Amino acid sequence: MKITLSKPYSFEGKEYTELEINFDNLTGREVSQAKKDFIRSGNFYGGNILQTDMDFCVYLAAKAVDQPIEFMEGLPAKDYLTVSTLAAGFLLV
Repeated sequence: MKITLSKPYSFEGKEYTELEINFDNLTGREVSQAKKDFIRSGNFYGGNILQTDMDFCVYLAAKAVDQPIEFMEGLPAKDYLTVSTLAAGFLLV
């Protein structure tokens, strides 16, 4: 799935105008690693439905675009929320 960013985004010297998000190529190992990374970075997981946590969804999307979480955290808010919503939709189907 390809999304067009709301405005050009620069990360580590490269400019992005769109993202290719490959949720369908994720493995269970990558989903599990996203959860571990999410918790390890100090996010609280109290047993709620993880699929609806906006920040966890972005951790998962980072795996789907093969970028570090810092890439996703630097996105403009509108794009961050779009990516989060797409990841939640993928998980809740």
